[in-house]
Amino acid sequence: MARKPAVKVTLPEPTRDAVQALAKASGRSQSGVISDLLVQIGPKLLELAEAIEGAKQSPRALGAAVASSLGKAASIIRSDAA
Repeated sequence: MARKPAVKVTLPEPTRDAVQALAKASGRSQSGVISDLLVQIGPKLLELAEAIEGAKQSPRALGAAVASSLGKAASIIRSDAA
């Protein structure tokens, strides 16, 4: 199996506590919890990056593009949680 590249992340204490709680509740590692969350939102991160790149061409479009991408991401997260 190919080795995944490692990334070091520093989290604010409340976020770290939340990750620890989820890891403990699910019987998983903190790294696994963080990795899965990032994999799940990866496509939305790409949409956000594209929106930001597009905003460089049209700065006024940034607000609408970001709101749309984040709204879609929030909707997906809410539907998955239900």
